[in-house]
Amino acid sequence: MGGIKLFETTFVAAVTWLVWRVLSARRRSPLRHIDGPPANSWLEGHIPDFLVNESDSWESAIEVACARYGGIFKGSLYFKIPFLYVSDPKALHHVFVKDMQVFEKMEDSVMVSKMSFGPGLLSMQGAQHKKQRKLLNPMFNMAHLRGITPTFYDVAYRMRVTIGKHISYGHSAEIEMLPWATRAALELVGQGILGHSFESLEEANSMGTYTTTLKNLVPTWSSFTVSRRFVLPLVQNIGTPEFRRRAIGFIPWKKLHLFRDMCDLLYNTSLEIYRAKKNAYLEGQHENASQGSGKEILALILKANAAASDEDRLTEEEIIAQISTFTFAGMDTTSNALCRVLHLLSEDPEKQDTLRREIVGSRKHAGDLNYDDLMALPYLDGVVRETLRLYPPAPHLVRVPRENTVLPVSKPIRTTKGEFISEVVVPKGTVVVCSVFQSNQNPDIWGEDAKEWKPERWASPLPESVNEAKISGVYSNLMTFSAGGRACIGFKFAELELKVMLSILVEAFSFSLPKDSKVVWELHGSAHPVVQRRPDGTPVLGTKFGLPLIVSLASSG
Repeated sequence: MGGIKLFETTFVAAVTWLVWRVLSARRRSPLRHIDGPPANSWLEGHIPDFLVNESDSWESAIEVACARYGGIFKGSLYFKIPFLYVSDPKALHHVFVKDMQVFEKMEDSVMVSKMSFGPGLLSMQGAQHKKQRKLLNPMFNMAHLRGITPTFYDVAYRMRVTIGKHISYGHSAEIEMLPWATRAALELVGQGILGHSFESLEEANSMGTYTTTLKNLVPTWSSFTVSRRFVLPLVQNIGTPEFRRRAIGFIPWKKLHLFRDMCDLLYNTSLEIYRAKKNAYLEGQHENASQGSGKEILALILKANAAASDEDRLTEEEIIAQISTFTFAGMDTTSNALCRVLHLLSEDPEKQDTLRREIVGSRKHAGDLNYDDLMALPYLDGVVRETLRLYPPAPHLVRVPRENTVLPVSKPIRTTKGEFISEVVVPKGTVVVCSVFQSNQNPDIWGEDAKEWKPERWASPLPESVNEAKISGVYSNLMTFSAGGRACIGFKFAELELKVMLSILVEAFSFSLPKDSKVVWELHGSAHPVVQRRPDGTPVLGTKFGLPLIVSLASSG
């Protein structure tokens, strides 16, 4: 009875709070004259159109809206609660750099991150986040990346050998590449950051429980959109964390139970890795391959943390949280990005051949390229940059101002009254959806061919408009890895992952698209490849998420 009573109380409180929010949102607001597309649903607003979309229509819908309404327009969340959709470079600079202390992550997003990973980089804000970045930033410098590059090659070769066993000369095989990309990305993070092996990559093409959990985490988050926003803020301070966790068992909600079990698995795995690595560090033993070489980033973190002052030192709980954070962030986005590149290369055999010729030519005499030589390959660099420009794995970043503020725009926008304005008054608490992919594809910045995938664009000087836009992103005038103090700490690590994997795979294999299936990219927090069903209604290879490709041995010529 106690569990039912708790559920009823929480439900009533949630409904009361929800009604209050709806009524508050409908009062006269500084946003009332900001223009935007009409929503198809009062209940769901633009969420199924722009933010969580089980088709590939979200890209075109947003492109049309940005073209019509400009760099800032108004949309609707649940129950007509307004949000701002921002792609203007000047406004984005204010959100992520100039006024970053004003714009914070959404409260529900922070809570979900903390439940999933603990008090790590994704779930900390303010002074504590700065403290963690201060210790962790030096761990991802180029010197450390150079040291782990041979480890990356080892992982890539293991994957290549296993895939090659399914193919013989003159023949091809349909191979589901998403599990391979996921397993390889996880192993790269495991070996390069943690000194831990998650995947042997020598077995059948399937993902283990831990790998599957990480891959399904974002889609699971996306299924809690309503409760995350409206219920979590109400219940976050009820009792102790242990009480709240036990209370979940009394709520008849299978998806919530699944999420709890996912969080448990992530924590227990990270705790096991931390204890093993801490013992190895204390004993000075890094000779065992399963414990890493001592060059992996976690070993360096433990060493730096031990030498830090009391005020700068991270707690064990924080370090364990970083393990979960790095594992998730390094695997999910990188595996999707690798799949996107392979998908694009499969659609364009000519560009695939160009990339292969560059890789084969560079490796003919040098073998495995060191970090600097690999990074210097111009066409490989263009393929990676152009893919991350046009198809960022995380198309949106969401922020909320903690006080009333103003967002200026580089190009005036038109209001519903027909007036043109150069700044937008943003009330405290307004949801601001920052469009990474529209910033990266803005034709005013990148030119008329901004929507085209052209790796060769990076071989020539970029348009002057790119420099004039003063985009704040940390990577190649792009917002792909965010900007400012919350920019992705491991973006060079991710770039190295992609380039090593592509150099080894494209050298050995030729990739093409199956004739009986089509892959689209759905939006579930991040963009995921989804296999469209065959005409008879059966899913290709028995799965929804996936990237089936025809793989054959590449010609050595």
